Amino acid sequence: MAALGWVEDELERIPVQIPIDPPLYQPTADRLRNISGTALDSILANNSTDTAIGTRDKLRRSLALLPEADSLNVPYRVSFRGSDKNFQNRWMEAVLRRGNLTAAEADSILVLRGNTSEGLQKRIALKFLRLAAQDSSSTDEFLNDLLKSMPLPECSL
Repeated sequence: MAALGWVEDELERIPVQIPIDPPLYQPTADRLRNISGTALDSILANNSTDTAIGTRDKLRRSLALLPEADSLNVPYRVSFRGSDKNFQNRWMEAVLRRGNLTAAEADSILVLRGNTSEGLQKRIALKFLRLAAQDSSSTDEFLNDLLKSMPLPECSL
């Protein structure tokens, strides 16, 4: 719960399981934001936590702060292709681990990363993304593809 900014000592000991990715986050967060007093008492009692009204109210206020979104988009770090990488969601990690990205998947990942470039910049970003998803990336292959895609200036003799 500390990741969500919940610093109340009593609440830190309560293991509330909240999935962070779609499609499970939103319905779980909706239920927890509107949790009944009986359900709160059950959570507190199952964790040997004081069920006093003050503790129940603190937990209710904390759960009400769950963002209204389709996911929490909590960044996490995992080992990927021999180095540590940061990911925003599990879908992106799964697609990159699988490799052989479709054009739609690559576009979606660029948008999730905030890359809205077009033209040559987009093609370079897509190529880097596809190389990152391969088991053995070839820098020479990338540079050759990049050079082939660049327009050559016209020269007059």
